[in-house]
Amino acid sequence: MLYIFQELSILFLSTLTILFLLLITTHNKYKFFAIDTISFQNEFSHFTHQPVKFFYTLIHKNSYLFRLISYIFICSFCSSLFFFLTKNFSLILSAILVLPLSLFLIYIFYYIIYFFSIILIKIIDVGAFSLNSIFSLIYINLGLVYITYPFDTTFFIQTIAFILSCINLFICYILLLNTLRFILKNILSYTNIFNHHNLWKVALLIIFTFLSILTLCCYIGNIYYPNAYSVDTLTIFDLFYYVVITFGTIGYGDISPTCMYTKAIAILIVFTSIGCISIMLSSFLSVTHEKDE
Repeated sequence: MLYIFQELSILFLSTLTILFLLLITTHNKYKFFAIDTISFQNEFSHFTHQPVKFFYTLIHKNSYLFRLISYIFICSFCSSLFFFLTKNFSLILSAILVLPLSLFLIYIFYYIIYFFSIILIKIIDVGAFSLNSIFSLIYINLGLVYITYPFDTTFFIQTIAFILSCINLFICYILLLNTLRFILKNILSYTNIFNHHNLWKVALLIIFTFLSILTLCCYIGNIYYPNAYSVDTLTIFDLFYYVVITFGTIGYGDISPTCMYTKAIAILIVFTSIGCISIMLSSFLSVTHEKDE
């Protein structure tokens, strides 16, 4: 059991982090999404000076259920980090290092998200700075899943990694759907959170994020199942091509799913395509047209 946690500790950390963000956005999404650029800058400055006090205040301002879930997340985060440290250090030294290193990693991770959010806000200037943070965190998390997926290990470890990666990507998918739901609700209610000149940029970013999540789902399925597709050797670009073709409901047939998992992902791709194209793009187009008039 210790060996399993040591091998998959980074996957556990990334899954817990994305799950915690999903809980925050679901529990307190109106306040979370309403953070504009100036308010976010002020909160970030407060975090950099007193990070422990910042998280303590954030947790205790919410309900008892949210506090319980937050403490479970913190304990799970520290436990995963502890098992990761035991790969290179003794148990005593790992126990000593786990708490300061946890605070340090949260601090650094927050800076990384902030850095990517600054880059993203230069491309898509929306009122809610936290929306850029969500997209940044999703792509950081996808990168962690892609890099840390165990390629050369035992079948048992790879099975757990496959299940854990599927859960991780499913949480990313739900988080993106929750974000899309909030965006559509605010756009249709004519709020001033979003600039209608940038709606198409937001739409393209959401579609590309869906494609990225679904491509990674196909990728880990292709690694875990030996005959997942009709073509034996597929690169990540080949799978992205397959997802785009399926997403566009074109279906050339040069790459086709052959197992239950990949067929289920293909169905999910088609339903996502219908939702994105028929619901999201039509809503953006109608609102943009009405505002222009």
